[in-house]
Amino acid sequence: MGVAYSIAVIETLYRLSNGLNQTQIALLSSLFFISYSLLEIPTGGLADTFGHKKSVLWGLIVHALAPLIVGLSPTYPIFLIGAILAGLGIALQSGAFSSLIHDILNRLGKGEEYAKVQGRTSAYLLLGTLVASPLVSILYNVHPRLTYLLSSVALFLAATLIYLVKWEFKGDKPSKNIYFQKIKRGVFLSFANKRVLGLVILGSGLFFGGSLYANNINQPLQITLGVEVALLGIIAAVFSGSKAIVSAVAYKFFLRTGANLSILLIIIVTVVAFLALSQISTIVGLVFMLFLFLVASYKDQIILTLLQKEVSSEERSTMISTYSFLTFVIVGITMPLGGYSIDLLGTRTTLMILAVVTLVFGLAGLHVYRNSHTI
Repeated sequence: MGVAYSIAVIETLYRLSNGLNQTQIALLSSLFFISYSLLEIPTGGLADTFGHKKSVLWGLIVHALAPLIVGLSPTYPIFLIGAILAGLGIALQSGAFSSLIHDILNRLGKGEEYAKVQGRTSAYLLLGTLVASPLVSILYNVHPRLTYLLSSVALFLAATLIYLVKWEFKGDKPSKNIYFQKIKRGVFLSFANKRVLGLVILGSGLFFGGSLYANNINQPLQITLGVEVALLGIIAAVFSGSKAIVSAVAYKFFLRTGANLSILLIIIVTVVAFLALSQISTIVGLVFMLFLFLVASYKDQIILTLLQKEVSSEERSTMISTYSFLTFVIVGITMPLGGYSIDLLGTRTTLMILAVVTLVFGLAGLHVYRNSHTI
């Protein structure tokens, strides 16, 4: 999986080299977010009805088709189809993958080790990206299309490994009525659980800032700070390796700090990093960029762990997918405002705005989460 995701290092360059302009690239991102968010809840219902393993398996297969067709025929219509396939594939995997891990551990009597196992899984994913990034750069110089074909092969291989996992789904006999019942109940439980809503508020604020920074600000800002273009890939590899370490130790740190303090630290570090980057004009800014990536890695682990504690076992994937749906819709609507802010006000002013947005929505989400009770 890490190998498959490593194409992000050259993805923008690949699109530009095939004649796409920035507006078309932005439309691809929008189409992916919309496809992913709209499909999150129904695919979560599929996972809860037909089994988490099947959902992950078919998600990987559909996902693998996206880089395959883009690598074979890099035209704009194919890019659009690839964005939809990637959205569907990842939607099928998202809640189901973490739920599959959780269910297997519960069956083994080791449910309390979920956060640790999930953290290690994320660490392995990041290490795969770290190792594959230099190879992707080399392949891109040799033949750009090979990078996308490599990504597709890695995803098909991951699907094969999931197929070999010994796991028998135990649930009601699949039917259309059960499918819609699980979606209805999963969505209802998500909205009725105030802690889940608190995490939606928190996650939306953090994800909006993180997405705008990663997709629009990060690489141009590095160049502004004096980083050579050739070094961007190396820096990305170092950041991925650091994120892998954080993912591996996130569980132990979470046990010591607890949920509320962990959330508060995530908010504070993110806000300080945004403010620092809005003022720094030297290579020292890389330190705060690293902080942003590290806290984002920790945030992903903690929010997923807290969600798993709140959701119902029978509608686990649907409830997690509901969280993803709500956060992605909110971010999808607000992302154009972030891009407009960069064009109108500049990068540094936008970073200050992101700091304020993160602080306001982060503290609001923490307040709702801390002062609510599980239903």
